[in-house]
Amino acid sequence: MTLHLGLIGNPISHSLSPTIQMAAYRELGLDWDYKLFPCVDAKAARTFVFDVRKPESGFLGLNVTTPYKAVAAELADLASPRVQTIASANVLAFLPRGCEAEASASQYLCAETTDGRAAVKVLEAAGAVWQDTRVVICGSGNVASSILIELVKLPVAEIIMFSRDPEGASASIQEQLSRFNAIEWRGEAEWEAEARGPEAGALHVRAAVTGMQDTGEVVTGPTAATGLQTEKLLAKVRVLAYTEAELILPDAKVLINATSSGMRPDDPPLFKPQLLHRDLNVLDLVYGHGQTQLLLAAHAAGAEAQDGLPLLIEQAALSIEYWASLLKMSLKAPRATMEAAARKRQKGDGNPWTTGAQFHTSTSCG
Repeated sequence: MTLHLGLIGNPISHSLSPTIQMAAYRELGLDWDYKLFPCVDAKAARTFVFDVRKPESGFLGLNVTTPYKAVAAELADLASPRVQTIASANVLAFLPRGCEAEASASQYLCAETTDGRAAVKVLEAAGAVWQDTRVVICGSGNVASSILIELVKLPVAEIIMFSRDPEGASASIQEQLSRFNAIEWRGEAEWEAEARGPEAGALHVRAAVTGMQDTGEVVTGPTAATGLQTEKLLAKVRVLAYTEAELILPDAKVLINATSSGMRPDDPPLFKPQLLHRDLNVLDLVYGHGQTQLLLAAHAAGAEAQDGLPLLIEQAALSIEYWASLLKMSLKAPRATMEAAARKRQKGDGNPWTTGAQFHTSTSCG
């Protein structure tokens, strides 16, 4: 039986996700399909998720993009430590409740976020070194927060977050890092999952995966992976206005643009281009809009720089591996194949696929 997956968000007609995902499924021999499901508003997104989490829908899971990541986290029955920390999810999975549940009962909804983990992997592949490094993140939204909670576990010297509202962003970051410290982390183990425990019909997702026991109780305790208290975490993070860039960027080694700046040609620069330098490793999360002003300035300065396509591919790969793990399948997503399909599609040579509305009209969003 074909298992269905897809992307919800708005707007998403430009998304390369179906091309990337389907290329992987073909190479891996998976009987899965992937479609776009644009949702006009949060109510439509909630209704859609409610419909497709029913067993008869045949859905294994969803990816979630702007503006519904917070909605996805709210709907989760079982949320990973990452999702609990930042209250945002970009991956959903549906698990059977077990033989004790009625056949018509909705499945458990599990939530994960791959944004931060993907960003770290992409930057490391481009040569980023974390030891005693100053990292700069532009933005303080969901994606920036997801990246932040991965970076605080690394031996960076400090993390600077630029925001248009430093005071509000500081309060939000402090709350997130307090939650981070209250959850028992077990390193990369939370990425592994078991759909069922030893007893037939008993749903069992490891506490390391979800931060929850089978009863739904949140596991609390010291931050095992880092041994850091909230105060020490906060000492590594500063939230500043963009006007402080002249004091910060000269000593930075990694720069991440986690804002939408650059999607339009007339977007003003976040800071003076001459502040960029050859020792920077730049990741601009914007993709599909040509060379942004940030990338042009970074290349002109001799810096290592890339757009958001590698991040999108890594997010997709981690999603595939997550869904497969819940089915007790051990596989590695074919990242090279996925990238080749995406770049071919960008050139206009690939299959654009169809939207979910054409595929499954009863579950189109709003």
